[in-house]
Amino acid sequence: MATLDMLKACLQQNFLLKRLPDVVPLIDKMKNRTAVPGEIILWQGSSGDEFYVLGSGLADVIKDGVVVGHIHPGKSFGELALLNNAVRQASIRASHLCHLWFFTRRQYRHVAVEQEQQLTE
Repeated sequence: MATLDMLKACLQQNFLLKRLPDVVPLIDKMKNRTAVPGEIILWQGSSGDEFYVLGSGLADVIKDGVVVGHIHPGKSFGELALLNNAVRQASIRASHLCHLWFFTRRQYRHVAVEQEQQLTE
């Protein structure tokens, strides 16, 4: 239950996802993955279509080879990939063992369209 609560709180705080009437259908589609220390989760300049929530661990935000921030548990990254094929603006590297939850652009769009249709019916 703690994981569900953390994911729900994180998604409801995200500028893009808080517009959804219900984030639970999106959480139901999420998969998990683990990243070991030093592993690059996202590469700056690459295209991507996944949105992530850090469940545990710590990750570095690296822009142009310089660490410019950190991502702590309960925080998200990669939301611009849900909108379009824009390249990643920074790399994300696991600095500790990281447990991540993620979903794809396609999954997001499916849930968003489904909820939009329900509102108009």
